Amino acid sequence: MTPAISSAVKYTLVAALAAAGMYWFDPDRGRRRRALMRGKIARSLKGIRLTAGVTGDDARYRMHRAVPRAYSLIRANDVSDDVLVERVRVAMGRTTTHPQEIEVSCSHGIVTLRGVVLKHEHPRVMRAARSAAGLGEVHDELAAYKRPIGAAVRNI
Repeated sequence: MTPAISSAVKYTLVAALAAAGMYWFDPDRGRRRRALMRGKIARSLKGIRLTAGVTGDDARYRMHRAVPRAYSLIRANDVSDDVLVERVRVAMGRTTTHPQEIEVSCSHGIVTLRGVVLKHEHPRVMRAARSAAGLGEVHDELAAYKRPIGAAVRNI
């Protein structure tokens, strides 16, 4: 059963449709109103296409970066200790001003860091070593000092 619509509601709907038709198809200004509406719709669609394109590019970029990283995490156990040591050295070389003061050793996938490092660089060095080691363990045996003196880093 369909609900009955009162005659007052019917007349109101007809009047609203007639007013909209007169507004839209007005001989003097109707053409301009329709052109403005087309322009607004076209701009909205262009914005939607632009947003979708940027979002798609971002998703492709993230996947492009995520796939090799996931693959390297899966194969992290296949890396020899020597390769792991070199990876950690390279990663730390970009985070500290005195990479020669840090000794990196590895045994059965467990990386050990010994030596001296500046106190403000210590968190970055450890973060870099952990990211380079992948799923492996990193032992911190570094001594952190406030500032460097001469060739070595010393506490004052």
